[in-house]
Amino acid sequence: MGTGGATKGVAHLGVLKAMEELGLKPDIYVGASSGAIASAFFAQGVSADEMVDWFRPFWRRKSEDPLKGRYFLGMPNREQLASPGWLTSGILSIDRFERYLRDKLPHNDFRQLDTPLFVTAADIDGRGRVV
Repeated sequence: MGTGGATKGVAHLGVLKAMEELGLKPDIYVGASSGAIASAFFAQGVSADEMVDWFRPFWRRKSEDPLKGRYFLGMPNREQLASPGWLTSGILSIDRFERYLRDKLPHNDFRQLDTPLFVTAADIDGRGRVV
């Protein structure tokens, strides 16, 4: 089970790397938030080393680089947050991150995976759980 939280998402790489070294392969992947991203990569056969290589450039960028952290996720700056009416449907825009994932992940349909993948989420509008 991959849990949420950015630092936990990185920790999943170490756990799955150890599992790879021991020859252990999960029968199913389940994840939430950053754990869902890690699980999606592993369910598609991407190794822990490949994931580290792909994401290492983001960890090394300066904080104002448009591909790092808040800028990469489209977080608003102070002026935008203070502007009345700016917030319409959410604080973050994941467009850039989604394009990056689509480029890196070969399958966009969980049914195409050899190992089942389930992603948990919360439906904020409907106030319910989604799997």
